[in-house]
Amino acid sequence: MQQKIMWAEIRKKTGRGKNRFTIKEMFADKRCTGAVLDFLRTTRVGARTGPPDPGGEREEGGVQPH
Repeated sequence: MQQKIMWAEIRKKTGRGKNRFTIKEMFADKRCTGAVLDFLRTTRVGARTGPPDPGGEREEGGVQPH
């Protein structure tokens, strides 16, 4: 559902649907920023789950092991 909302917003702002964009173009087009950020916020993409690392250390690149 969140993807449909994002693409509807992008289509409204740009006049182009998902079949007319590459991901690279979508991220480069500033008109898409709000829709993409709303999508990420509502889907919790990138949110950390599980207990924190007891040692407080993370693997290289800032990603905690699973």
